[in-house]
Amino acid sequence: MKACHVKRTYVSIAAFFTVLFLLGACSQGKIGQPAATAVKTIPQKWIIDTDVAIDDWPAIFFMLNHPKVEVIGITVTGCGETQSAPGVQNAMNLCLLAGQGHIPAAAAHDEPLDGYHVFPTAWRTMANTLSGISIPHNPRPKTGMTALELLSSLLKNSPEKVNILALGPLTNISEAFEKEPELMDKVEKIVIMGGAVRVKGNIIVPGFTDHLKNQVAEWNIFIDPVAARKVFRSKVPKVLVPLDVTNQVQITFDFVDRFKKRRKSQESEFMCKIFDKETEFIKSGEFFFWDPLAAAMGVEEHLGKYENLKVDVVVIYTDDPPLQKEALVFSKKLKHGAPRRNFDYHKTGQTVVSEQGGLTKVFLQVDGEKFKERYIAVINKEEKPAASN
Repeated sequence: MKACHVKRTYVSIAAFFTVLFLLGACSQGKIGQPAATAVKTIPQKWIIDTDVAIDDWPAIFFMLNHPKVEVIGITVTGCGETQSAPGVQNAMNLCLLAGQGHIPAAAAHDEPLDGYHVFPTAWRTMANTLSGISIPHNPRPKTGMTALELLSSLLKNSPEKVNILALGPLTNISEAFEKEPELMDKVEKIVIMGGAVRVKGNIIVPGFTDHLKNQVAEWNIFIDPVAARKVFRSKVPKVLVPLDVTNQVQITFDFVDRFKKRRKSQESEFMCKIFDKETEFIKSGEFFFWDPLAAAMGVEEHLGKYENLKVDVVVIYTDDPPLQKEALVFSKKLKHGAPRRNFDYHKTGQTVVSEQGGLTKVFLQVDGEKFKERYIAVINKEEKPAASN
């Protein structure tokens, strides 16, 4: 009798839990199918440090439109292709075009930390004027801060670590880290477009810089090699996207045709105008996805393959006069009072693998077609953005 009572009790309990299970399953949908769970994806926070040149514009758009990215600020390097004032306004205007005109921008450093290296005047004019393409003016007031102050404020006030995308000379970043070393602890990683590790440099460009003699450096590192060396030797996590990999993704007329067929956003319309204006550049075979590739690999590392290398930058001084006359307007004394000195003509700015360098994730290969597809999709906002904090 007792055994029978226990058995009936077990059956009753089993039936009770069966009913609960069925009720739960019905409330979720079909039995056997789990309920859809809303997962909040927190976007990666990024600061873009840029010289707002022709290849920076699509990189900025890529970051602004990427569904997993939140750009929290833009710092402009005034010794790069653009100059400080137009660089800040152009950056603000590009953000407005992408529907994010609230993003703060600030500039610093009209001159590199040392030396007399400068971009050709024609290139700087093109950068300052957005190649003559008119876009809506962002009326938002300037921050009133320098790039260093903005960089410091954004890093200190972020509850989580922030990524930095460096698309120009590393002057701002080097100075910020030197002034406040603790800022490095707030950086998740810095992604650098620059250098040439196992390929030749790109300093000598026919019709513009034939008089220069450096065949091993890349422009972003060449302009301020002292700043670059300080950043590479720092403890901050570094990712390098050098010419070795950007040389694998050329902008061709076939790509432009493909891009135009899928244009949907104002940003892609702007880039179509740039492509139409720069047909000679495309025809030359020297127009590559320098900065857009760095942006893409910073967010989507699966697009390429890398090696972990200790990277350093060559800095050699000379008493010989500067070859770039445009740079003779630079101040003759540095911020600490030491005299500005010229660099040697042949080697300074070269990125080398050396025990003195800092450990760096160096991308050397890319799936070019996959990258181009991602670039087209992201700049046209074909994906929903991640939820913001």
